[in-house]
Amino acid sequence: MGQRDTVYHLGDFAMGKAPDASAFLRKLNGGKNILIRGNHDRNARQMLEAGFNEVHEKLEWNGWMLQHHPIATNRKLLCVHVHDKWKRIGWVINVSVDDFYSWNTTTTPGRRLGQCDLSRN
Repeated sequence: MGQRDTVYHLGDFAMGKAPDASAFLRKLNGGKNILIRGNHDRNARQMLEAGFNEVHEKLEWNGWMLQHHPIATNRKLLCVHVHDKWKRIGWVINVSVDDFYSWNTTTTPGRRLGQCDLSRN
């Protein structure tokens, strides 16, 4: 990811103290950092103060719904809450960094979605 890229963080960004989240975010690449709040994230105001450009509960992106928790749906959905419990159920895809190394790619987590088979199971 480059300094001009938009990065979508799908929740549980930082469970520690608020200043830790800010310090960690400053170390990451990305010109625009968007947070989809997870169950361990602080409120939207605090996450904006930590340095995120936008904070949402869920967001539509390129035909995909982005949210922290998985839900039963026929829509394309990217989530992370399940960590490494499963990769995919229909169009619901777990893109958790916890599960990154079990994907069969050698690229960064941000590029792996474009390389996986997205044909419907």
